[in-house]
Amino acid sequence: MAQAALLLSIFLWIFSETLLSPFYPQFFRSVFGIADVGYAGYYIFACRLTVILCAPLWGALARRVTARHLLLVGQAGAAVITALMASARDAGDFLVLSVVLLTFKSSYLLLYPLLVQMAGQEQRAATVSRYQMVLHAAVILSALAGAWMVNLSAPLRLFYAVAATDVVQLILCALALRSSPTRAQLGDAPGGRVDAPASNPAIPGAGSHSIGATVALGFVIVTFHLASNVVRPYFTAYLQAQAGLSLAASSLLFLAPHTAAIGAMLCRGRTTLGKRPGKVYLLHVSLLGLSLSLQGWSSNLAAVLVGRLLYGFSLVIAQAALEIHVFASGGQRGLYLPYTLAASAQNGGLLGAPLLASSLVRLHGLLAPLLAAGAICLINLLVAMTTVFHHPARMASNPRSPRDCQTDTLKGGPTP
Repeated sequence: MAQAALLLSIFLWIFSETLLSPFYPQFFRSVFGIADVGYAGYYIFACRLTVILCAPLWGALARRVTARHLLLVGQAGAAVITALMASARDAGDFLVLSVVLLTFKSSYLLLYPLLVQMAGQEQRAATVSRYQMVLHAAVILSALAGAWMVNLSAPLRLFYAVAATDVVQLILCALALRSSPTRAQLGDAPGGRVDAPASNPAIPGAGSHSIGATVALGFVIVTFHLASNVVRPYFTAYLQAQAGLSLAASSLLFLAPHTAAIGAMLCRGRTTLGKRPGKVYLLHVSLLGLSLSLQGWSSNLAAVLVGRLLYGFSLVIAQAALEIHVFASGGQRGLYLPYTLAASAQNGGLLGAPLLASSLVRLHGLLAPLLAAGAICLINLLVAMTTVFHHPARMASNPRSPRDCQTDTLKGGPTP
């Protein structure tokens, strides 16, 4: 029940966080009278930068203060600020409140490592699969709800309802983490270090602690999310121009990868990830590049649909494999700081994606983001293969004992 409560909290968090993501230009135009679509890009940039700066701070605090308490403080602060957003007088007020809100909401990134620690190392792949299913279900439903929200006469009032969901999350987390039978693993020791699992000896790269390995992993995370998100801002416009599709049909194709992602986790998630996330990641990043080629080089609608489904399938499994590697890198130092640093790197990719997409479209047209995403996937694959996951053969031929890996971990674990 405790894990179910945390998963529900994660669903409510992602749902509210992405509610307006596809519709910010329409929202600012209807609520604040801002017709300049560039303002939405400025707003998103400020929000992403806030998360990049704040996420590692919450992770660092979790090494000194109980993560459970930090999460509850963040949720309480988020509820108050979200309620204040309903009375924002202008876009400037809304922007300032959004930055303050995300300062608190960056603490929500502790939810995922808490869930992973609750499940234990043996159930890590299954837990990551459940998280991915919840995430993509929340994105699909929030997109549908957001389209309805922007057409309301007073959409700001719905922020009171969003604030209520923050209160619900606070109650759920307080009850779940209080009643859990594994409180020591959930952060009652600062940093979650008590009984934290050692690095998994079956996962290549989990015991690499050099600065170079850290930088390489950060580069892989940034470029992975840059490649998977640079196609998003102009994809519906590309379909309308290339295939003459309506906005409704383009939106359905836009959401198709999320449906495929849920199916991938239901059918193959926990069995595919296994104990070799490196091999899984390299395979599915290759498929991700192939799917982008199908979407970019073919004008056939069926081929585009296949490309979108393959894109969602390969994207979610590659991301899950990468997250398992990040969690394995935490070792006995705890999961919070490695994951929040990885989340900061992820937001770096998300921050750069719309800027790169805008430049590419302005210079080379609507097809350019798809081609660029494929090229970035290739770069990502080469770097991951030669750095982060560069010695699976040696690891398989000369396996090391858990004690050896634990010794390495005690010397200092990697930070993504």
